[in-house]
Amino acid sequence: MDFATRLKPAHLNLLMKIAESGQLQRAAQMAAMSQPAASRVLADIETRAGGPLFERHAKGMVPTALGEVCIRHAKI
Repeated sequence: MDFATRLKPAHLNLLMKIAESGQLQRAAQMAAMSQPAASRVLADIETRAGGPLFERHAKGMVPTALGEVCIRHAKI
């Protein structure tokens, strides 16, 4: 996963916060950024990763298989 080496600490932090909270809005607050900024960062990460990292549901966000791999990388 060579794209992961190009991710910034802020990207990895946001991934962790989304996984932890299950909500983009809450993750943005926890990462001290606006929701639109968090949405742009997530879209950038998903573009680099080549697919969606989270499934969006009315009650929150759940990591996809690709998302799980990225979250594991972020924990390292």
